[in-house]
Amino acid sequence: MATTSTIPTIKAQIVSLLAARPAIVAAGVSVTYAWPGPAGAAGQIFFGELPREDQALPVVKAGRVSRQENYTLDLVVQSFHAELTSEMAAIAEAIGFALLAEVEGMLADSPTLGLAAGAIQWANVEGLAVRLVPFETGWLSEIVVSIAVKARLT
Repeated sequence: MATTSTIPTIKAQIVSLLAARPAIVAAGVSVTYAWPGPAGAAGQIFFGELPREDQALPVVKAGRVSRQENYTLDLVVQSFHAELTSEMAAIAEAIGFALLAEVEGMLADSPTLGLAAGAIQWANVEGLAVRLVPFETGWLSEIVVSIAVKARLT
């Protein structure tokens, strides 16, 4: 695995795994490495803010020393429903949580993200931030999923 950081590999793998999930494909949800721009789909999943990382030396020994890499990635799950009514707000939020269930299911099915043994130790949902806001002509549901990752760098 990487000697500098596993972040790019893990982000790319999460995008790949989510984009292949049948419910994501059937719903026409856009899954991208970064914000897809203002003309994005009604449902989209992408990586947001900068990762928060720390590294430590798990054991001091002679020879090449491996480092423990721990970080959190923010994955943004958005759904938009075009009507400014309270009923449509509930629908937009329900769709957002259905997409969140896919993210959680992907991580539960494969905590090591299907990568080779030793690539990472695990990835899991650490927390959520949820908001529902009127946006232009409808409702935007945005769930920021904090994914904690633990890996060993060689």
